[in-house]
Amino acid sequence: MTSADSLLYAMRAERMLNARTSAFGEYRYFQDELAGVTHRNDVTGGLAYKVATGPTHTLTVDGGIGYLNEQRVAGDDVSTGTYSAGAAYKWQVSKNSDVTDEFRFLGTFHDASDWRVGNIVSVTAKITEIFALKFSNIVRYSNLPPIGFKTTDTTTSIALVASFKKQ
Repeated sequence: MTSADSLLYAMRAERMLNARTSAFGEYRYFQDELAGVTHRNDVTGGLAYKVATGPTHTLTVDGGIGYLNEQRVAGDDVSTGTYSAGAAYKWQVSKNSDVTDEFRFLGTFHDASDWRVGNIVSVTAKITEIFALKFSNIVRYSNLPPIGFKTTDTTTSIALVASFKKQ
């Protein structure tokens, strides 16, 4: 059995420009040596647009420009400007559960064939007012992975999530 030790830290700040459009800044830090990445820093800024805003279904799309620095286990490291696009969908199944799907595309300016795609599908079920159980599956694809590594990486996880609401 192979076990993985990976870390993804993602932070995103948004500023609403009008009811449907916002500007955003995002920072991601990723490390996963079994995927060939010692560490990756990715900074992106761009615009997001809410396509659907209903109570049951929401869909937001975005696009941005940024910078990527990826230190690899093998082969050349990557340090380049990037362009990105994404979509985030949420289906509120009931007041206690939802399904989300987040798709991300990241391309690099230094090599048109160096691009990455990520997709996260999650199901969350509320247990109490504070705690929820979250099951998710992540698929990451790198068109030009580090030398000796596969193009596709998957992670399945179950998490206990705590949410604290402002009073």
